[in-house]
Amino acid sequence: MKKLKGIWQTIGFDKKQIMFSLSELKAGVKVREMYGTGRAKLRRKLNQAYESRINQVYKPIITVFRWSSVVAILLLYFFNINTVSSRIAFLSVFSVSVLYNAIVSMYISKETFNEKRSPLIAYLDILLISFFCYHIRGIDSDLYVLYFLVIKYCVIFSDSANTIYISLFAITCYLLTCILHSIKSGEEIRWIRLIIKCMLIMLDAVGTSIIRKEIRMYNKLHRQEFRLARIDRLTGLANRRYLEQKLKEETTYADSSGGRINILLFDLDNFKKYNDTYGHILGDSVLFEFSRIIREVIRKSDVAVRYGGEEFMVLIRDIDIVIAKSVAERIRRKLEERNICIKDQDNLIRMTVSCGIAQYPTHACDIRTAIDCADKALYHAKKMGRNKVVCYDEVMSQA
Repeated sequence: MKKLKGIWQTIGFDKKQIMFSLSELKAGVKVREMYGTGRAKLRRKLNQAYESRINQVYKPIITVFRWSSVVAILLLYFFNINTVSSRIAFLSVFSVSVLYNAIVSMYISKETFNEKRSPLIAYLDILLISFFCYHIRGIDSDLYVLYFLVIKYCVIFSDSANTIYISLFAITCYLLTCILHSIKSGEEIRWIRLIIKCMLIMLDAVGTSIIRKEIRMYNKLHRQEFRLARIDRLTGLANRRYLEQKLKEETTYADSSGGRINILLFDLDNFKKYNDTYGHILGDSVLFEFSRIIREVIRKSDVAVRYGGEEFMVLIRDIDIVIAKSVAERIRRKLEERNICIKDQDNLIRMTVSCGIAQYPTHACDIRTAIDCADKALYHAKKMGRNKVVCYDEVMSQA
């Protein structure tokens, strides 16, 4: 611990600006585990997009199912009109169920639909189905299949526990419905058939819940894989794979709108010496700190990428190259103000960053060539003594 503290004082960190405490270093906490801000934001966006897609796909299906069920009940009423036990009661409840169905359909279609209330809707649906089964042939009623459909949409909007509770409620209601209908009509209760039908409801609930669990797990793994494929795990910025995709989008945008894409290419000065001197933990902290500086300065619409080991790229749309240079200068100054130093013999070398800027399609008609132009500008900044921001125009003027 004393040795670590001595190194800390030697390399010239300001205690108010340190990136993590010595106690966390002692505990061996990894930097990529400590700082997940970028990944957390992306995770929230992915979850929102995923939930939005579920709502767009399933809400119309549920609405169609509900109204199809109403039509089916009405058709069965007319086909079995002679066996309906009480027409007045049936038609009265049917009228109420149509109004109820209209209210539920409007509620489901809202963006503010609260999925926690979906079990309550399912319980009410089961009560209505049981009532109609009671009035239309009891155990022989074809409306029995609607129990399965209710369980299916419970699986979409609710968890497995609620689905099992709802299925048990459906079994109880169906048992009472069939028993009461048999008593009223004077028929013998067909217990074997009734038990088999109740078992089918339970098997459907259990099987559907298992399938739902597997699908949710697959979707979760898929989202994790998608996220990890796009994000650099250490810095939380986008990685090269995502950059390849984004370059095509940015090129298409610039070509169609006539806009400009500014390419800012950063490289940390003396980073290899710093990494070799103080180790990868402190080296990783510098990389993360610089990525945090980039996120503080740029807009949300800008794209920040970890381009290589200590190289970073920022794509900025629709601003003049002079303004893009001022953005790069702010990033450079903020890192310089962190006062991160390397001890080289008797001298302290401050950790700085150099930047090269090019613009598409001003400097090149191809985005890859524009990146090469930014790289040349970066090389020129290094050649001029590091800790500088150089535009490709300056390189061309000196050529």
